[in-house]
Amino acid sequence: MSFNQNNISTITLSQAPKASILKQSNQAQKKRGALQNTDDYSLIIATTGLERFEIEKIKTVFSKFDLQDKGFIMKYELDDVFKFMEFMPANDIKKYVNDELQERDRQQQTIQFIACCEIYSKIKKRLAAEEEEAQNIEYIDAFVALGGNFDRTGVISKEVIINTIKNEFGLLFDIEKLFDSAHITSEQLTFQDFCMMFESSEDSKSLISVISNQQQFRQTQLTNGFDVKYKDFETWNAQF
Repeated sequence: MSFNQNNISTITLSQAPKASILKQSNQAQKKRGALQNTDDYSLIIATTGLERFEIEKIKTVFSKFDLQDKGFIMKYELDDVFKFMEFMPANDIKKYVNDELQERDRQQQTIQFIACCEIYSKIKKRLAAEEEEAQNIEYIDAFVALGGNFDRTGVISKEVIINTIKNEFGLLFDIEKLFDSAHITSEQLTFQDFCMMFESSEDSKSLISVISNQQQFRQTQLTNGFDVKYKDFETWNAQF
């Protein structure tokens, strides 16, 4: 039986693309299988800083949407994945997800599991930074309310803190004990001392919010008072 050499070449070339596609498919399947193995989460941990239990939780929810185990979901499903995880207010999820997706290929309509972990990690870090910033603002407001400066310079006295908490706010709080627990011996507190003192216990942290809210109320009163006076001036000026 004779074979045509040209036919052999033709068959080989025609089968080559199929073989290449099959090889790529097998490689993708191996990668997906690796991600399912908790022993292979080390790469995701290294690149995202997530804990293993967080990755496993993401994987559990991710699998609810990746029903055919393809290793990816559609972009529009990412909001729902994070809603199921309940790690942030549902109303804020779309904004945070959209911000992260803006940095990625807009033509790509799918999200792989590892990309889902990366986005989760970035949003988590962003939320932590925003929470810390909000807390810093509260501390600054409280510091200013007691005589410090907005740029965190200046000092406030122990006496002012004690009088404000006991007399102005009428709070039955052992402020002297707070000084002792924070090892504050100076009569004048810098911003760093001030923060250290109120960080010493959970109960003392609540005082920061009270003092901060009072400062914001004063600011509002001053602003409203200025607006009223300015409107009165405009009315008066219009008469001449």
